[in-house]
Amino acid sequence: MAEESESVLKEYEFIEDIGEGNFGKVKLSIHKNTNEKYAIKIIDKEKFKSQTKSTNYNEIQIISQFKHPNIVHVDKIYEDKKNYYIIMEYCEKGELFDYIVGKGRLDPIESAVFFYQLINGVEYIHEQGFAHRDLKPENLLLTKSKELKIIDFGLCHDFDGTKFLKTKCGSPSYAAPEILKGLPYDGFKTDIWCCGIILYGMLCGFLPFDGENNQEIFKNIIECQPTFPEFLEIDSVNLLLLLLNPEPERRISIKDIKQHPFYLKVKKIYNSKKNQNIKKK
Repeated sequence: MAEESESVLKEYEFIEDIGEGNFGKVKLSIHKNTNEKYAIKIIDKEKFKSQTKSTNYNEIQIISQFKHPNIVHVDKIYEDKKNYYIIMEYCEKGELFDYIVGKGRLDPIESAVFFYQLINGVEYIHEQGFAHRDLKPENLLLTKSKELKIIDFGLCHDFDGTKFLKTKCGSPSYAAPEILKGLPYDGFKTDIWCCGIILYGMLCGFLPFDGENNQEIFKNIIECQPTFPEFLEIDSVNLLLLLLNPEPERRISIKDIKQHPFYLKVKKIYNSKKNQNIKKK
């Protein structure tokens, strides 16, 4: 799976740290021969093995097999005695989280385009038999042309839609009610809940279930009484209510999302934008 890194990594110049996770750092790097920029994720083997020894899959296995325009592209994977090195495409505009913070909130069209790409990426992950389990704006990167890329598959788990998951994981503000209640959960449905939180955050500039501490956040999520600013359009409010349904069995599926008027409008906008970009080239 991973090639030996000793000589190959000499081809890259490490510039600066651009991210940090549970198992190591992500560094901006430049290939010395091509001058092309890459993000290199360096994973400490000891930390990695201690955290993943009880799972059937791990991030390296998963990310190396995914091929989709809205999932970060992995060029190569190397290893030495201490680390794994994942050579990934560099997403110049950084995290969607920082992009939202910088703008306050996103306009409906831009939110719609990002949501369209997010759903397409999540659908692909689910079709491969996995649930991401940690979808949030910090795990969504933007390229120079503002293409959305899903990253960080450290909590990703195989899921076939029938054998429910039990491990509590993910970020507090994005956790689905069934996870907080300690119930076995459908990994696909919890990913859809996260997509709802992300869409709300893009459109509103803040999250639907906030609080002074995790206990208050969890209480608000379980009670699930989101409010919607007056500037939101009816289609987006309707979709948000379907995405953020506290009952997972009644939460909208990706198949139905793709039939919703909001998504269909998004699809038209996105394809129009894509065609314009092709004509410019």
